[in-house]
Amino acid sequence: MSMLKRTAKKKSRLNPKFHIHYKIVVVFMIAVIGVLAVTGGYLITAYENSVLDIYADQQDAYVQLVLDQINLQPERSDEEIVTNILSSLDTSSSKYWTLSKEQTLLFVKDVLETNRYKGFTTPTLYASNSAEQFVKGLALNRVKHEIIDMNEDTYVASGVLFRYNGSQYRICLLTNENIILDNNEFLSSRTEIIIYLIGLLSALLLVTMILSALLDIRNKTIQKLHTKIEKLNVDVEQLEEEVELMDSFHTRWSLFNVNTMDTFVRKLEERKVCPVIFTELSFEGEKGRELFLERAQLLLDKKVLRFSRGQDIILIFAGYYPEEAKSAMKQFEHRSLTIRKTMSCMEETESLWEVYQKFINGTEEERT
Repeated sequence: MSMLKRTAKKKSRLNPKFHIHYKIVVVFMIAVIGVLAVTGGYLITAYENSVLDIYADQQDAYVQLVLDQINLQPERSDEEIVTNILSSLDTSSSKYWTLSKEQTLLFVKDVLETNRYKGFTTPTLYASNSAEQFVKGLALNRVKHEIIDMNEDTYVASGVLFRYNGSQYRICLLTNENIILDNNEFLSSRTEIIIYLIGLLSALLLVTMILSALLDIRNKTIQKLHTKIEKLNVDVEQLEEEVELMDSFHTRWSLFNVNTMDTFVRKLEERKVCPVIFTELSFEGEKGRELFLERAQLLLDKKVLRFSRGQDIILIFAGYYPEEAKSAMKQFEHRSLTIRKTMSCMEETESLWEVYQKFINGTEEERT
């Protein structure tokens, strides 16, 4: 496997294709916290509604008690009902009773408020949609409750429709929801819950931001290390290529394949190297060939190129004259070595390539 491929594999491991930026995580968590906050608000509202519903049930029982008192005392006039029963009940600006006969208002909160609404009908007081629907939905002798809006305030309303002395009456008790929800114990509990939720969501956001920031720092560190490793891999690859190139062209220690001879000859011809001598050697056995190569490492300089052609070896003496080449070959005279053929290019005007082609394709032995 080449260094380039190994570097690519390391890059794929250290630099994943999919990377989430910490800002995206923070924005996502803010959205999640927003949803949780809305859900918390909804749950608190549901909790408040449940408290109001519990209070409304108690209020219904109170209305039923007043209705029973009215029914226990027959043959009373409207004024007597108001004076003896309703006027004695607990009323305030946030909690009051209303009594109407047919569509006429008989009592609202107190004497002063009653005089104010004297001559008005029930729809005049219960003017909002929710209040109107509540009054229309009252059942005979069965107390019911609803949460209604009146005069920009919200009330828990309990009421009942009843008959007395042959006439139809409506009696209602209205309590402002603020009186219920602003109760010290309930308000304290709700405040604690809200503070707890805010603290929890803030802590979640803070932890998310810290972890996201740390993750981003880690990713940046990994990216820097990856870049550094990639640069080192490139440097190592370049060094390996340089070493390989040096080994490839260090003729004293290398034996080239015959297929590379064309390139070397072209380079020599471009550089106008002259003279050049081609010599092909054959050996009786592998041991003789190995012996020659071992001795050639020490006895031949880097101007002598060696190429393997099967079991034979071709030598190119670059810049050698024939006498110098013969002198160099005398160092290898032994029975296992035979000079099959030799050919030289002695003049710069002579084509080195043509001489090389004749040498490489020739069959007859030619000695110079």
